[in-house]
Formats: sequence, C-alpha cells, structure tokens
Amino acid sequence: MDKKISISLTVVMAIIVLALGFILGFVLKPQDKNMLMYKTALEMVSSKVITSISAYGIVSNINGKTITLDNLGESLNIEVPASARIFAFYIPDNSDSENVAPEQKTVDFSTIKVGDKVNASVSLLQDLKIGATSVVILPLESN
Repeated sequence: MDKKISISLTVVMAIIVLALGFILGFVLKPQDKNMLMYKTALEMVSSKVITSISAYGIVSNINGKTITLDNLGESLNIEVPASARIFAFYIPDNSDSENVAPEQKTVDFSTIKVGDKVNASVSLLQDLKIGATSVVILPLESN
C-alpha cells in the first residue's frame, strides 16, 4: 500500500510540474519579435560605424541645452552639448543681386531661436538620449 501511495504521489507531482511548466510557458513568453527588432535597431544605431543621423525640423522649444524639433506632426528632443558645432547660414545684404548664395558662420548655442529651421547631425548617447554633434540653422536674414 505504501508503494501505491508513493507511485500516486510521484504521478501527481509530475502532473503538477508539467501543468506549471505549461502555464509558465504562456505567462513568461519568449521575447516578442518586435522587441528583438527594437534591440537590433538600437545596437545598429549605437554602433561606432554609424557616426551620425540627420534630424530636420522647426525649433519649437529650447530648455537649457535641449532643443525640440517638430516636423510633420512629430517632435524630437535633442541635447546639444558644448562640443557640438553650430553653424548658421545668412543671406548677405546685397541689393545688386537676387541670386546670392547664403554665407555660413560658426555661431553660439544662444543663436538658436524658437521658429528656426534646423538640420542636426545626431547620434545615440549612452543614456539612450539623442545628442547633436553639429547643428545647422538654415538661412536667416542678416542684420
């Protein structure tokens, strides 16, 4: 009789372990395909081979050294560190010609204003924020 109880307990325990494994298999799913794609993309973008990515938009907000660019209904916050090079294109005063090429000048961060059209070379920082390596303020009227 003790042998029957022992075998019965073993069978019941095996069924419980199998049922628990089955349930945990549904609850603790393997990584979702989208998550795997996200991780792969993140690894590629943070690769040292990709030195920058371009971001374009209208400056909608400036908070400290972070600018917010808006384009086609989407926004992106970009940190602009002191090491970032900032350029502006100015249309020179020249009343003699209508077709004058803009001039490029190196400027300070304070030159960036809300409403400016900006093209920024950006990269993924270690804290997974977007940081600018350079910023170009597109043509402005010269003063």
